[in-house]
Amino acid sequence: MEQAVAAEKKSLGGEVFLSREASALMDPGMLGESREGSFQFVPSSAIATQPPRHLAVGSALMLGPRARMMHPELQRTAISAHQGFSADFRELTCVFVRVGTRRSHEETVEFVRELNAFFTFAQRESSLHGGVLLMTDFTDKGNVLYLVFGAPTARENKELLACHFASKLLKVQGAFPFLEELRVGIATGHAYWGEMGAPSRKGFWALGEVVNISARLMAYQRQSGILLDAQTERKLQREFVTHHVGDLALRGVPRPVPAYQLEPAARQVRSLLLKGKGEIVGRRAELETLLKAVEESIGGAGRVCIVSGEAGIGKSRLSSRLVDEAEALGARTLYGICYSYEMFTPFFPWKEVLQQLFQLHESDEPAEQLLHLQREFEELEGVGPEWVPVLASIMGLPVQEDERTAALDARQKNQQVFHIIHQLLDRRTQLIPLLLFFEDLHWADRISLDLIEYVATRLGPLRLTVLITMRPGEALRSLHALDTLRRVDLSHLSEEDTRELLRLHLKLDPPNRALEDMLQVKVQGNPFFIESLVEGLVEQGYLEEDSNGQRVLRRGLQDIRIPDSIQDVVLNRIDLLPDMERLIVKVASVIGRVFSLDAVHALLPNAIDLEEAKRAMKALTHLGMVLLEVEEPYTCLFKHIVIRDVAYNTLLVRQREDLHQRLARFLEQKAADNPIKPAGILAYHYLAGNDETKGLEYTLLAARAAKRQYANEEAIHHYNRALDLFFTTETAEREDILQHTRQIMLELAETLLQAGQYASAIQMFEQCLFDETRDDRRADIHIGLGRAFQEKGDSSRAIPELEHALKLLGRGAPHTRVGLALRTGAQFSMHVLSQAFPWLIRPVPQQRLPLYIKQLNTLISLIRIYYFADLAKLSWATLVAINMAERLHSDYGLSQASGYYGTMLFGAGLLGRSTRYLDRALEHGRQSRDAVAEGIALSRV
Repeated sequence: MEQAVAAEKKSLGGEVFLSREASALMDPGMLGESREGSFQFVPSSAIATQPPRHLAVGSALMLGPRARMMHPELQRTAISAHQGFSADFRELTCVFVRVGTRRSHEETVEFVRELNAFFTFAQRESSLHGGVLLMTDFTDKGNVLYLVFGAPTARENKELLACHFASKLLKVQGAFPFLEELRVGIATGHAYWGEMGAPSRKGFWALGEVVNISARLMAYQRQSGILLDAQTERKLQREFVTHHVGDLALRGVPRPVPAYQLEPAARQVRSLLLKGKGEIVGRRAELETLLKAVEESIGGAGRVCIVSGEAGIGKSRLSSRLVDEAEALGARTLYGICYSYEMFTPFFPWKEVLQQLFQLHESDEPAEQLLHLQREFEELEGVGPEWVPVLASIMGLPVQEDERTAALDARQKNQQVFHIIHQLLDRRTQLIPLLLFFEDLHWADRISLDLIEYVATRLGPLRLTVLITMRPGEALRSLHALDTLRRVDLSHLSEEDTRELLRLHLKLDPPNRALEDMLQVKVQGNPFFIESLVEGLVEQGYLEEDSNGQRVLRRGLQDIRIPDSIQDVVLNRIDLLPDMERLIVKVASVIGRVFSLDAVHALLPNAIDLEEAKRAMKALTHLGMVLLEVEEPYTCLFKHIVIRDVAYNTLLVRQREDLHQRLARFLEQKAADNPIKPAGILAYHYLAGNDETKGLEYTLLAARAAKRQYANEEAIHHYNRALDLFFTTETAEREDILQHTRQIMLELAETLLQAGQYASAIQMFEQCLFDETRDDRRADIHIGLGRAFQEKGDSSRAIPELEHALKLLGRGAPHTRVGLALRTGAQFSMHVLSQAFPWLIRPVPQQRLPLYIKQLNTLISLIRIYYFADLAKLSWATLVAINMAERLHSDYGLSQASGYYGTMLFGAGLLGRSTRYLDRALEHGRQSRDAVAEGIALSRV
């Protein structure tokens, strides 16, 4: 075989090579020549062909002693084929792909070399997606690939796999520059599948109308794309976007065929809800309450549904049924899942919701995703393109923020983001009812909860249902008074319902009441405990399944040992797993609830290859320990968080730390090209891996990212964690530790101020001030103190702090009446002259710009207090701010200063001049695109 492969690699199109060993066995008179250690054969017309040999077909008994030398699977196949079981009539999904190339068949060498690369890729991808490449046809009429999904092994999701395969081909078309087009036709239906040919030479084939339809759909297109028939489109389960292109008259098909264009960028909907599939026992009243809320929502009265209960109580199963019912009524589900290790990542569950809302996929190029976002934003009212990068950053896209939004206060920015997301949901619900499903909300970050509250209090006539599952707690307590809220608190199943659920899982006929009574004492009405306990009894051999699907109890009740807790049940099941599967469970538990094949493989010993790991993950899905989430990239999730937690707790400390470190390095490398790294999750894994240096680095990145997004609770958590790490880390020099500690304390103080925790902010600012010597840093601290006292309403302490800060920044406030009068007059004269002679206003040099902006912002803060506390200084500060804003060309500064100056003139009775300045403040407020500045100006006008 190695000789044949080596000879094939030396041959070009139309050539035949023999290995040296093979050529030695040929007739010495054979035409040809030696080349590169092989023999190139030149065919001759004198070669005689032998008549076909008659093959007698005997019985299966002819295998006789030969069977001992055959692989058992091959033996079964041979016997089955002989007995007529080599073909059947089954439902298939057929795929035809026409491959357009830049080269003609006359350019044989280049054509074969280039097309072979694509052919190899297509063959590998079809195999990975569970398909079979039946035929390649390269003729002057076109280059065609013919594939079948659903045979020889039946697959329930064959339509999805075929569409994922076709979508993958179109997505990578650019990687093969010689390809001009890829036209794909996909159809699903029943067909003959099996052996075809003579006894001496057979192949597998599919015959039927479905084959013709898929080929005709391919031929119908005039450019690259994917056309589906209706039967395929119905099975896509909302994972792809399709458009009906019409009912087509196809050659050889006696009726019109509805055809759908498939968008190659699929949104693979997470299948977390698969864990909730199955019979619902009890909960009928709860389901009716929730279903009525969904119906009201679809009718135009938005609803919030909260399903609360302890772990394993059935929240997901009930929610899953509700999702099924909602989708049957025409709603579309968007959902975001919360995880314990992401509870300090701002907007984490909303990232998933937005990706589904925009129908984006993580494998899409960032530029492609950004372009899709921009198109969506064009349809929004009053929202400029500068907000696209803000939403893109929430979704983890590497985009530079626009300077117009970067300069905004974080609180204002988040309010606008909330408004944009609400407007997006509003627009989408005008087209189709939506169900937003948030799973395990007790692990959500604070800002995600705020956004849910924002949307929930503005549902109104939106055809929107917000479905939430969570454990009992204080989250979303502010929604309890809403008329639109429907709350369901799940408790343990009743004794009757527990017995019914036990019978459903035990499958004993007749039921064994003694066994049910023994189990009922332990499970205490917890559905997950019931399910896990019965699966454990099956795996231990207590229960065996007969040919009818019923189970039989193989041991006496006195021999059955029932664990005392759900954790014991799960641990027992893990212990009974084969070595490879048990290793996968333990490694995956470090990754989290959801884990991908590539991440698992990165943590496994090097000797274990990717396919072996995938086989073990598939085995775990059959055992019910994990569920398949998406096929591409291959990703699974633990069926219940308890399974993950129990597996994680079995790891030794050293093992756990090593796996966390390796996972952190894997994630870090994977995000190397993205400037917006997943800092929160990297900090978590590095710290869990006891790498405090890297953990500190990413903890600070996470804190600063959260602060920028006004996720204050998350930022405060990360800053406090960073301070703890600095005090315990011994690798850095003492002076470096002190310097970094001061900076972190200052940032923490600013975050506390931003969060409205003024007393804590004042205390932290005062600690920062204690040993700070640099004037610029002292100025920042005094500004923070001034703002904190101002927000507390203590003007008498706020003014000295801000004036001291202004002095440290190089622009002191007057402290005597005479000085105040002189400096006010000077500023007024400058203002009047600048109106008459604009060239007197010189722009601020670039190197002084940051300091100048800081001075102006401090002045504006003082103006707000002077307005109520010191009218004399108000005149001076307002004139200074106007003159500074003129030099700075700052719309925001001019809006604020002009507004206060206009208000001051109004108080002096100068109504004409007051109106002029207030109109000017409104104009600059609108130009600054600052809603607060515009609102203040409008109120003053």
